[in-house]
Formats: sequence, structure tokens, C-alpha cells
Amino acid sequence: WYFVTDLVSGGGNWTTVVTLLIGLIYLAIAGASDSPSSFWWHLGAGVLIGGALLNWWHNSDTDWALIAVAGLVYVWIAYGTKRSSWAVLGAIGLFLSAVHYASEWSNETITITGITDTRGWVPYAVFAFLGFLLVVLGLRRRGGAAGEPERIQLKS
Repeated sequence: WYFVTDLVSGGGNWTTVVTLLIGLIYLAIAGASDSPSSFWWHLGAGVLIGGALLNWWHNSDTDWALIAVAGLVYVWIAYGTKRSSWAVLGAIGLFLSAVHYASEWSNETITITGITDTRGWVPYAVFAFLGFLLVVLGLRRRGGAAGEPERIQLKS
């Protein structure tokens, strides 16, 4: 893949742009088809678009916040397309953001003395929030009847 996109784009950031554009083309193809095999188009589109976003946004806290927002957008796309691959990729994006923030927020350095203070409780809080968020996103789709069995009307 890298060889083909590098050959087409000439390298550098253009490789990422070509990857993003091909991912968007795959998304359009997947949206036009409703067959079970369109799963692969959806998966390819999600991986290519997500890979391009991760290539651009992986350095700062703001970048990882954008990855978390992209993860939420992926879940929203999963609701619209009824394809679980988008939800799984969105959850992966949220998890990667949580790993970044758990690592970033658990260590604090006091600049005057150079002493590092470790806050061991922060990763637990970050991942508890992530777990709660994933449960809420999963239940949101089911609506108010979550956990209740479906009622079937018997014909007489």
C-alpha cells in the first residue's frame, strides 16, 4: 500500500492525502452498496481514513482530542450505516486517546525542582470514564427498551 500511494503521490504528506481520498472513495462505494460483502469496503474506508488522521494527529493533547472526536464520529457513522466495523474502529480511536491521556496526566513534573510526582489513580479514572462512555454509546442505539425483552403479539 505504501509503495502504491508513494508512487502516486510523490511522498511526504501527499501520501496521507491520497490515503484519505482513497478512504473517502471506499466510503462512497460502501454507501452505495447494501450487500453483506460491502463490509470490506466499510472496513477499508475506516482503516484508511483513520490511518490518515492518526498520521496527522498524534503529537499534542489537541491532536489526541481530535482523534477522540473522530472516534465519536466513527460511532455515529456506525449508527447510520448499521456496520459494526465503524463502531469497533471508533472504540479503538477512543482507546488510543485514553491511553495517551492516562499516560500524560499520571505524571507531573515540578519544573523548579525537577521532581516527578506520579498520580497512580489517573489511569483508573480515565479508563473508567472510557468504559462508561462505551456503555452509554452502546445503549444509546437501543433506546429506552434496553435490557427488556421484545414483546411479541400472539394472533388469535
